Amino acid sequence: MKANLIAAVSAYARAWQKTMDCPRPLNMLMFCGDKKLKDVAETFSTPLDIRVKAALSEAFDQRGIVKADFPADLRSDVLQFAGPGLWFDESPICLPRKPAAAAASR
Repeated sequence: MKANLIAAVSAYARAWQKTMDCPRPLNMLMFCGDKKLKDVAETFSTPLDIRVKAALSEAFDQRGIVKADFPADLRSDVLQFAGPGLWFDESPICLPRKPAAAAASR
């Protein structure tokens, strides 16, 4: 279920990035006009979006999914949808497991 949630949130964040389509130096939305930001926010604020964001916030508050679970190019955008539970530092208990080969080489 965790992998499915990460995949779904990643796809949602990629759709948001594609819709935003603004220059992103250092992965920051510095050169995106107010109208564009407002239009994208409205596009991703349907009643269903709001329900999904609330459910995601509740899931992320349980700390079983962390920023490190998402591809680096999505992490800052996933925070737009994940709620405050994903803003905190990762717990070593919840970090993704390293492949067995990497663990064995220690």
